Amino acid sequence: MYSFQTSEVEISGLVHPDYRRSGLFTHLLQLAAGEAETRRIPKLVFIAPRSSSGAGPFVKKIAGYAYSEYVMELLHEGRPEAAAGADKVGIRPAGPADKELLIRLNQDGFQMTREDAAYYVESTLAKNNDNHTFIAEAGGEPIGKIGLILLGDTAMIIGFVIAPELRGRGYGRAVLFRTIRHIRQSLGCKIIKLGVAAANDHALGLYRSCGFEVTDANDYYECGTSSYSYA
Repeated sequence: MYSFQTSEVEISGLVHPDYRRSGLFTHLLQLAAGEAETRRIPKLVFIAPRSSSGAGPFVKKIAGYAYSEYVMELLHEGRPEAAAGADKVGIRPAGPADKELLIRLNQDGFQMTREDAAYYVESTLAKNNDNHTFIAEAGGEPIGKIGLILLGDTAMIIGFVIAPELRGRGYGRAVLFRTIRHIRQSLGCKIIKLGVAAANDHALGLYRSCGFEVTDANDYYECGTSSYSYA
């Protein structure tokens, strides 16, 4: 269970092959739904990787399709001209003084309510060696933010937003290249991934220009916590 908003919780799970088809996952799912209801979280979001033959058919029985995301991995260096602006921007660790800025960026970038954006900011700013939030700057002024989750030798780029009034100026590509450089030089991760909405053609083009390619996809399904039942 992963909740980065007060209004929903993401659920994913796995049962050892030796114990499948025994009702174990259904029982775990009922426990998770009960916990979400106790916390007054109204929506359950289920993540079904397309690479899993069993996830999709199972989830379709209990929830409705919502949207899809591609998983992209950095597989080549990207177009040389795309990296030209990386030296014109910088990234620095976010701190408590950046809370209001981060709330506004999350509201603008992900259509969050202020309550959900504040909840997300509090959780990502909490001390966690595997979760990093950075403020992107140009000329000493904030232009956006970007986050990282570290899992072994893999860095997952998350929560990437450029301020709406500054979009279309090449800052997104520059910040992305600057972040890739930081991951390689300072964090030593060998694998760099990110997720992007399958319907977001602009973002897909941006990431491909930086060397990312689609390697998998996740389908998201939703249902109300109180109405959860297994058919």
